[in-house]
Amino acid sequence: MSRFIIKFFITIIVLIFFSGVLRGCATATQNAGLKGINVLFATIIMIGIVYGIWSYAPKKESSKTDIKLKK
Repeated sequence: MSRFIIKFFITIIVLIFFSGVLRGCATATQNAGLKGINVLFATIIMIGIVYGIWSYAPKKESSKTDIKLKK
């Protein structure tokens, strides 16, 4: 449950950050086509970051019990 809460808060922080990024990408140029491309790339990056946050799962610690000493 705590992992869900941490992921939720990190997602909120990323979305707050990217709201400014998307607004900046939309107002950076005067050409409408370039505005669309800038927003598209920023959206792809944002979706990738949010997907990475929610798909991350740490490895299990079962390898510590399988230690065998060789002579």
